[in-house]
Order: sequence, then structure tokens, then C-alpha cells
Amino acid sequence: MNNTSNQTLEKVALVFGVVAIGSTMIIPVFCPLFFGSIAIVMAFLSKGYDIRMATHAKIGTALASVAIVLNIALLVGSVMLYLYVPAYKQQINQVYEQMYGEPLEDFGNMEAPATPAEPAGKEFAQ
Repeated sequence: MNNTSNQTLEKVALVFGVVAIGSTMIIPVFCPLFFGSIAIVMAFLSKGYDIRMATHAKIGTALASVAIVLNIALLVGSVMLYLYVPAYKQQINQVYEQMYGEPLEDFGNMEAPATPAEPAGKEFAQ
């Protein structure tokens, strides 16, 4: 690769690293993982055959790594709060019930619909 394409990839890595950090608080889970991964890949691609990575690529990699680690920590923290803090769990259950009209506990209990006592075609058999 030539020097111009390396510089472009460095800038792309830096931009995606900044976007990953910014999206950690706005749109957690998917966006930081997506943009952070792209930033890290672009940073390594910008290196080419050189031994060292350029400064912008290093900064992009660092920002993307921080965004990914922070995002995973927020996700784990939210799950831990739900599992171990009863007041938080109650609040989540209330919001879920207001939104969907059924308790959150029923979400995992998918039961087959009840079968009728008589087969459907029996009234026509006589």
C-alpha cells in the first residue's frame, strides 16, 4: 500500500474509535462493538508492512479498546444489578409490564396453546 492509503486508514481508525467511545453512552451494546472492531481492524491495516503503527492509528485503537471494555462493563453491571438488587428488578418488571401488558416472568414461559377437549371435526362426524 502506498502512504496515502495508510494515512486514510489511520484517519478512519481514529474516527471510528471516537464514534465507538461516543456511542457507548448513547447506543450501548451493538454500536460500540461494531465501530470499535472496525477501528481496530483499520488501525492494523494502516500499518501495512511497517513495524510500528502510526500515532493516529494507536489513538484509534486505544479509544476503540476503551469503548469495547467500557461497553462490556456496563452490560455486565446492568445484568448484575438486575440479578442482585431487588428494587432495580422490581422497577424493570414494572416498566416491562406497562409496556407489554404482561409480567417479565412470563417472558421465558412460552407454553403451547391449550388444546380443546374435543377434536375440531367431531361435530361433523354425526
